[in-house]
Amino acid sequence: TEDDGNTIWISMLAKRRKLGAASFSEYIKSKK
Repeated sequence: TEDDGNTIWISMLAKRRKLGAASFSEYIKSKK
């Protein structure tokens, strides 16, 4: 789900801050 994605995204951001999107939700919007 999107909530699961956001949780994973936050943990990914904690490791590497080069994702380019603040959250999984923002990433999804940028891909549409």
